Amino acid sequence: MLLKKIVFVLFSILMMSVGTVLAANEGVVDTPLYSITGVIDDIRLDEHVIVISDKLYSVASFAKIHGNKKYPNVFVLQNLKQGMIVGIKLGPVGNNPSVITEVWLLESLPQNDDEDN
Repeated sequence: MLLKKIVFVLFSILMMSVGTVLAANEGVVDTPLYSITGVIDDIRLDEHVIVISDKLYSVASFAKIHGNKKYPNVFVLQNLKQGMIVGIKLGPVGNNPSVITEVWLLESLPQNDDEDN
């Protein structure tokens, strides 16, 4: 009988914790962390640059890559290819205030995006 009470108490605590987590996540919107999207036109990693939708961007050697279902195993800059659709986050690196620090591989461009961000 004591074992049943202990199990019941532990189960109740677990359920309250799950409820708290669910309540905390309620209303959270998955907002993308990238601000620029486009198509990779050219990659010159030896120069630390990537051309995305006709715009040249510096890229940090440590830039984090976020894969997707289409490209689940792309985790390093060397695996990026021309034609890939990406979202990028810019941040300061050294004296340069606008360097690509993160790349998200996208399956398509957002519908309200004209590739000219």
